Amino acid sequence: MENCCTAVVTPMKNGKIDVDAFDRLIEFQVQNGVQDIVVNGTTGESPTTSDEEKANLIRHALDKKANVIAGCGTNSTEHSEHLTREAQALGSNRILLVDCYYNGPSSMELSREYYGYLCEKFPDLAFVAYVIPGRTGCELSVEDLVVLHNRYPNLDTVKEATGNLERMRKTRSLSNITIMSGDDDLTYNIMSDPAIGGKGVISVMSNIAPRAIQDFCKVVNNHELGAESLAKILSSLFSLVTVKLAGQKFRNPVPIKTAMAGLGMIAYDVRRPLGRMTKDATTHVRNMLRTIWQNSPSILEPIEKFYGVSIEDRLANDSYWPSY
Repeated sequence: MENCCTAVVTPMKNGKIDVDAFDRLIEFQVQNGVQDIVVNGTTGESPTTSDEEKANLIRHALDKKANVIAGCGTNSTEHSEHLTREAQALGSNRILLVDCYYNGPSSMELSREYYGYLCEKFPDLAFVAYVIPGRTGCELSVEDLVVLHNRYPNLDTVKEATGNLERMRKTRSLSNITIMSGDDDLTYNIMSDPAIGGKGVISVMSNIAPRAIQDFCKVVNNHELGAESLAKILSSLFSLVTVKLAGQKFRNPVPIKTAMAGLGMIAYDVRRPLGRMTKDATTHVRNMLRTIWQNSPSILEPIEKFYGVSIEDRLANDSYWPSY
């Protein structure tokens, strides 16, 4: 894995998955240079989609010629095994496994009873370990990650969403495992630091800016001039993954779906208990997108071309921006 991989949202309408909008989103990604697609990740609302829905999304993404990284991580090894087997049968050859949430296994338990078990069960599949303690309440340690990678070469990538750059430097000092940023706003740090050697990002904001983020990652990986200035240009976009205002914290995928609905890419809908942002938070997202459009229109222009919308109109019209 390298460069930009998009963790796609799952478009919904009236509580049902909007398959047509999903197909269009995958086409938009592929046409704008991103073929590596995470389906059924955090951004795709995997905690509230059924196994049947997950399988259907994988099937549709594969039909659109995407390279699908199937999110199969849960807090049950047996359930993850079932999802992995289904993803493999559908044709996906890479699996994303998030650390087991809520039941809080130790790193040793994660290693032995989850990652190691699944890597051994499916030797022909490539696995990505997804370490995100802020959502899971547990964390696969660097030492256990390295041992797993050495024992099971098919666990060849880690999605790093710890925010801990020292941890990533330690990982690199002990292993050649591929490190992908799991935080859009840390992508430049993770990729440009030779002591980390990150290869790219599994991105949220590339749902709306695949071309810009793919180009940015290639510039960094190729050690070309201008990478830092591109990082600064994209920083406003990356800041929208999570929105904190007036004591409320709206986490992915609520802000990105708000942005996509406002820009005319999807209808706004999420599965409960997620809902809508406050008016102030929605205005913040809209204003940041206005600034991006004014200062760097090329970031959002592919949306106009593909979806046939006017960004100017979408940003100006209140009716496109749902909120509480």
